[in-house]
Amino acid sequence: MIARTMVDPSSDATAISLVDSDFVHVTGFNSEPVIIHRGQSTCSHTILVDVPGEPMVVQDTREDWRFRNNHTIVRDWGVTFYAGQPLRTSDGFNIGTVCVIDSQPRTKFTQHERDQLKELADMVMHELEAQSSQREAAFRESLHSSVEGFNRAINTGNHTGQQILSMMIESIESALTIEGVLCLDVRPCKGSLAKMGQNPLGKAISIPILAASEHAMKNIKEITIESETLLKALNDQNGELSHTHGSPTPEILSRILPPRVGAAATLITRGSKEPFMVIIAYSSKKCPHFVSPPPIMAYFRSMGTIVCTVQEKQTLSLADKAKIDFIANISHELRTPLHGVIASCDLLSETNLCDAQESLLETAKSCASSLAETINHVLDFTKANAMRSGAVLELVDLAQLVEETMISCWLGRTVRPHTDGIGGIYTAGSQTLRRKFISPDFVEPLIDIEPIENWSVMTDKSGLRRVLLNLIGNSMKFTRGGYVKVSLHRGPSIDPERMAVELVVEDTGCGMSEAFVRDKLFHPFSQEAPLAQGIGLGLAIVRSILKSPGIDGTIDVHTKVNIGTRMTIRLQPPTANDLRSWTRSPSQSLTRLPSFAMCGFHAEHRGSGMLASGIRRGLRHWYGTIVEVDVKEAGLLIVDGDSIDISKLDALGANRPMILLLCSSPVDSVVFKATQDYSGNNRLCTVVVKPIGPHALSKALSALVGGRNSTPSSPLQHSLPVLPPTSQPLPPTAQERPMRPQSNANMSRLRVLVIEDNLVNRKVLTAFLKKRNCYFDEAGDGIEGVQRFQESKGAPYHVCLMDLQMPRKDGFEAAREIRQLEAERDIPLFDGTAIQKTKIFALTGLASAEDRKKADEIGFDGYLVKPITFKALWERLQQVVDDLP
Repeated sequence: MIARTMVDPSSDATAISLVDSDFVHVTGFNSEPVIIHRGQSTCSHTILVDVPGEPMVVQDTREDWRFRNNHTIVRDWGVTFYAGQPLRTSDGFNIGTVCVIDSQPRTKFTQHERDQLKELADMVMHELEAQSSQREAAFRESLHSSVEGFNRAINTGNHTGQQILSMMIESIESALTIEGVLCLDVRPCKGSLAKMGQNPLGKAISIPILAASEHAMKNIKEITIESETLLKALNDQNGELSHTHGSPTPEILSRILPPRVGAAATLITRGSKEPFMVIIAYSSKKCPHFVSPPPIMAYFRSMGTIVCTVQEKQTLSLADKAKIDFIANISHELRTPLHGVIASCDLLSETNLCDAQESLLETAKSCASSLAETINHVLDFTKANAMRSGAVLELVDLAQLVEETMISCWLGRTVRPHTDGIGGIYTAGSQTLRRKFISPDFVEPLIDIEPIENWSVMTDKSGLRRVLLNLIGNSMKFTRGGYVKVSLHRGPSIDPERMAVELVVEDTGCGMSEAFVRDKLFHPFSQEAPLAQGIGLGLAIVRSILKSPGIDGTIDVHTKVNIGTRMTIRLQPPTANDLRSWTRSPSQSLTRLPSFAMCGFHAEHRGSGMLASGIRRGLRHWYGTIVEVDVKEAGLLIVDGDSIDISKLDALGANRPMILLLCSSPVDSVVFKATQDYSGNNRLCTVVVKPIGPHALSKALSALVGGRNSTPSSPLQHSLPVLPPTSQPLPPTAQERPMRPQSNANMSRLRVLVIEDNLVNRKVLTAFLKKRNCYFDEAGDGIEGVQRFQESKGAPYHVCLMDLQMPRKDGFEAAREIRQLEAERDIPLFDGTAIQKTKIFALTGLASAEDRKKADEIGFDGYLVKPITFKALWERLQQVVDDLP
């Protein structure tokens, strides 16, 4: 009506037509839409007008050579006059017309009428484009919602690969309102995803089908092409193929899809453009989406990317699980021998040992405990141990931690493995005691701890120890002369409940460039010297540990090439009032230091001079006024054994001074002989192994100067080195050492069953029980253990010490059977009183929360993670004995 009014009220009709490749779709006023072949329509000629903005006008079709023989126009429709204006899109394509038709010929079509027709065409085109934009926006929004819904669905709950693919097929079907979708596996190497697909069509095919819609399963008979052929065809078209219903089907798709369908196919890649799968959607009905395929192709790529991501996450998850399982198993293999070492040290400590032997034993035990602590922290850090979560705080004496960590690092550096044929021994490292003079490449280990009364705080002890191990180890690795020093000082504090702590590790090593520090220092697998020992993970681990809740610290790095490096750690842990802090001052009975002299310290060597200054500073702090005299007049001689000929030590003792000998190597025959020769004439000589901190120095002075008026109980007692420990104070002298308890009252009533497959650990446990006068039986695996328990009906066991990982039958299953046997039989009586069920304690290297929970569910009464000390085990057994009637 508007068109007729605007253009010519007297005309018979006004119509709008849209032209495609084969047909013209005509909609007229008060008439049903008509579809005619493109060759029979005047509008087909109108869209070919070359002059933009000009209509095509035919005054009399009967006289026009183009239409006079067109029976549809002239005879059937009775069109004599025709004026049509092309509908031109914004990008310049003619897609149809607005036309005025009349049964009567005309002699003219005025310019005004032409302008009106053009204006009408512009209005129609504007409306068509607006509606098209709305439909396209709605379609894109529906695709976006489909992608979001699919992503949300597969990330909710646990889904198998096949379930995820089926969900993708259903989502595509629903979003496009089509019946056919299939997903083909085109990866070069078919992996787990192809196995999950397993050809749902059940046909003989060349390309594995991962998933398909119901219509595809019914109508695709077989696929006879190779994946390489399909990939080539897709890559030739930038990874996309499409065609509309009724148009020629691309040859490659005709060999896959049913006939007479419109379709779109997209190649999905992952990683570095590696082919992953091809998504194909088709419809036997006319689908407008295939006419303009870009939104569909983007949609397919989004869905495929989600599937790729989920599949990669599942692969990584399986890899993580394998890693966790491996670490959990290897942790058992590590903890079990460590348990044997620590338990053997516990048993050995109960024998008669001299001071030097006890000190060496404590050092060995401390190193094993430190290794166990490091293993636990590594497992926690890699999340293989889930026993603990969040901040792990424990009482820590920072002075003790710093001193023992520095000592263990230095001992590891100065003792290196030496292999000669089968087996190996440990020999002194490159920096030995037998140096006549300190050379420029000599490295002095230094410990500087601010002398305050209490260094006790609450922090992650194992994490902080690991940080120090990494930093000190790096300094020692890259320092060829000078010193490596670790310092502990207080910083400015604001919170009275917290202690501001500064830990500094500095060296005179090779240093680092500014570019490396700025760009790569804390990155994993980064080393400025690529041929250096190690893989460059240490500082990356340090930063991660410092960021953990248990420490929450920072690290600052100052370095200069060929000058050295200084790393400062700052943290503010909660303070703890621990009056039992590590001894860092001599015995109170030693109120005055005799006149002393220092021998062998060289001021020109930075490390040696700093060591001498640190010793003097410590002596002044303890004694106030000190008297330093010439070597010949000294009553106490502090000797740096790394710079003198130790074999001539006796020459220094003309006036029979007490000698405190500082050496870098823990074991050396020259030192033993020289100190023994010196002590043979009732003179006193004590060896302290470097690095020397406040604890080691104070203990050595107490033993040496404090005992100067007493006669040694044995020449070896003072001639052998009194080594500084790495985790506990030096043992007291023979006169001070408390007597060990000899009575094991009531323990003889205890009946214990030891089920352990490791022969060494089993022998150590039974030796401990035998020493405590306990009755015990032993078994090498779960089957033998259950048999032993069955045979003990008349006198059941009070305690069962159970390993969890054993051949034939593990500890979990053995404990479950023992609990079942207890439930099936009557509990016998001891002394007329019913006893409780056997206490089953797990002694295991498995430390995960899952294993602990499983043990609790079965009925274990305790869970002790190896390595354990006999003190902890004794406390458990004592509780059982105390509960006996």
